[in-house]
Amino acid sequence: MKEIRFKDIGNRELKPMSCYIKKFTPSFYMGMHNHSYFEMMYSAKGNFNVEIMRSASDAEAEKIVKIAVHQGELIFLDAYLFHRLQIEEEEVVIYNVELIPQADEKTSYEKSSERE
Repeated sequence: MKEIRFKDIGNRELKPMSCYIKKFTPSFYMGMHNHSYFEMMYSAKGNFNVEIMRSASDAEAEKIVKIAVHQGELIFLDAYLFHRLQIEEEEVVIYNVELIPQADEKTSYEKSSERE
């Protein structure tokens, strides 16, 4: 499958492939990684950081950018973006949804209109 980033989605639908709730503590460690799907993380309890690695073309900028996500906030991560989660508080609860673009470029609305 061709690499699809958010800017390339077009009329494709994002299909949930995984949804889960996870509790984290400061002892949690995650290495820098990326994946072919999009990711949404919502902070239900506590604050966390997402460290994002910039592309090699951003030569002038810092290589890693830290984004703070506070309780009640959501972050949307593009596919193929190198990132890692960083926990600094006692306990953080994150609602996580992983989304993948459907192969069919027609939306559900377009599909239902064709059937009528």
